[in-house]
Amino acid sequence: MYILNKNKCLNETFSPLDEIKIIAEGTVSVSDGNGNEYFSDYADGEIDFIVGGALGVHTVCITDDAGNVTDKLEFNVDAKSEVNDKGGKYKKLFDMLEYTMNIYGGVGSITYKGKEYKNFVVWILDHLHTAKGFKYLSPHADGLVNILKEIQRDDGMIWSFIYDLKNNGDYYLSAYRPYGYAEIFGDSVAARQPVENHCEYNYVDCVYLVWQSGGDDKWMRGMLESCKKALDYSVTDKVRWSEKYKLLKRGYTIDSWDFQPHDEYLVEFPLGQGQMIDPDKTKFTIFYGDNTGYAQSCDELAEMFAHAGYSEESEKYYKRAKDIRERLDALAWNGKFYRHRIEEDSEVTRDFGVDEASQISFSNCYTLNRGCTQEQAKAIIETYLEIKENLPNGSPGEFYAIYPPFERGFDEAGIKNNKPIYKIGIACYKTVCMVKTVLHEI
Repeated sequence: MYILNKNKCLNETFSPLDEIKIIAEGTVSVSDGNGNEYFSDYADGEIDFIVGGALGVHTVCITDDAGNVTDKLEFNVDAKSEVNDKGGKYKKLFDMLEYTMNIYGGVGSITYKGKEYKNFVVWILDHLHTAKGFKYLSPHADGLVNILKEIQRDDGMIWSFIYDLKNNGDYYLSAYRPYGYAEIFGDSVAARQPVENHCEYNYVDCVYLVWQSGGDDKWMRGMLESCKKALDYSVTDKVRWSEKYKLLKRGYTIDSWDFQPHDEYLVEFPLGQGQMIDPDKTKFTIFYGDNTGYAQSCDELAEMFAHAGYSEESEKYYKRAKDIRERLDALAWNGKFYRHRIEEDSEVTRDFGVDEASQISFSNCYTLNRGCTQEQAKAIIETYLEIKENLPNGSPGEFYAIYPPFERGFDEAGIKNNKPIYKIGIACYKTVCMVKTVLHEI
């Protein structure tokens, strides 16, 4: 309980749900940072209230029986994410997790046209997933999407990442720029891993996350056109959209990673062969994870359009999400989980030493939070429980990157000095986070 008086006002900041005692005679009215009254009652010497409403400067106004203002006080209200439980068990856990996220300094930055853009990671996929844990602890969840909006390609494409030019910039410019997948922006190079098809929906997902965690309607409205361009690019560009299945497509990768198998279908390129795609020669596939992620982002964009008052645009994206899910379910849902890949060319037969139809990959876990039905969620969870009951010796757990693993095809996915440096057959037996760490180190 705090006692608020003239000597204890703006020099101290209070938090939502703090209890405050006012020493006063008369009607006490308290308004929040937006000027909205959230408390009003008569005080006969003193009265208590609980801090609420919008953050910012709150105003206490005291009036007498005739309606005359006899006193006015102001105090700051701000919020910090924290957990305080009896015994401190969960506070300790929360503090440990926050420390873990901040251990490397928390944020980096990119400067473009004299403006600094903070980020958690310079890759949109990694920034998004980091922001899911950081969004209530750091004000910088918007940084990467802000700069990606500034440098968005005219056709709506979103870059995979933006680096300082000194950070391997020559390679990306040599390998990707001739095909439109790398460009210089100030002192930085932005590139698109050509085979990836998740950047646009990751971008929209992150915009939605920032809006939900911060509530900045003005900022959100300023992002709508960019989000629309991004999602429309995904369904109009020849290398992203399958006219045959009316679904998103990509080259064959392990779930949403960015390298393709070294088999007879891999198209030759001077550099970055495993990441490159050819609109006419690459054998594209339907990857369910791109489509469940895309449908979720359509729903999110629809919600933002509706909140901004654009009902026609909102309905357009709600319908697109519904149509994507219906077509995907008919093609890739096997009753237990989403099948990893469907070849766009039915004549393609790959030899990975595993029954591909039996493989479950980690985007099924993501899909649990992407608007799947309750029956689908139940089936996916039961599939993992079944794996848990039948684990091979030495297994770290049931949440594999992909299971059963590939026996061949990806063993030379990474090439350095003409030697294989990454064995996917081994990595598939590791947890998702462990494998992604290995990939980023490479």
